[in-house]
Amino acid sequence: NGNAIVEGGKFYRMDPGNPEWQKFWVDRVLAANTAWDGVFTDNLDLSLCAFERAGITVAKYGSDAAYTDALQSFMKYIYERITVGAGKPVSSNLVNGCSGRDNREKYFPYLSGGMDEAWAVDWSTGYVSASTWTADLASVDRFAGQLGRQMILVSQGSSTDTARQQFAFASYLLVSGKNVVYRYSNAAQSDAYKVPWLFQNYKAQLGAPQGARYTQSDGSVRRDFANGYVVVNPSARTSSIVV
Repeated sequence: NGNAIVEGGKFYRMDPGNPEWQKFWVDRVLAANTAWDGVFTDNLDLSLCAFERAGITVAKYGSDAAYTDALQSFMKYIYERITVGAGKPVSSNLVNGCSGRDNREKYFPYLSGGMDEAWAVDWSTGYVSASTWTADLASVDRFAGQLGRQMILVSQGSSTDTARQQFAFASYLLVSGKNVVYRYSNAAQSDAYKVPWLFQNYKAQLGAPQGARYTQSDGSVRRDFANGYVVVNPSARTSSIVV
């Protein structure tokens, strides 16, 4: 309706499909200096749900598809000028997927790396559905495995919720590989990202993976390692890490 969209009283939402804004953004990045290694965009939306949660209607983009198409054009422009033109990698935090997590595939061609900040569980204290959990794992397979891009996985939760931490960590072990890194933390705490939370199961000497994960008769998913195995049941929200 012509009004600025402001988040938290300080962040202005710009129109990602506006060619002048795209050029301004990239020009500012390239003019900063030459001592930086790459660009990390925080955030890159997968849907309009961040606006919907705030009760905001974006008149120009009436659907997830229209909005993410605009963002895709922005990322394509960034890719052409920064990655191809300047030889610098571009990574993004892929967020707000509550109504369109599959839209992340649109951005893969233009990214050198990606981040999922609500890996295997939801942003607060709940869990994602079994189908969403399965799709999240498949997305890592595609992005980090097939395309060979770097992937950062972050699971949110309390440091004292050991069942949640193990579920999330075991889920990571099902997709772990040279292009995937992981942490369990809590973005809602002001200092949590500054302090590494180190859990006992991080020390599990599982050894090298012996192949890909596979689904068992009860619906749980297992992956075998040289010295043990990992099992996660996304429906029951249980997990085992066995050495």
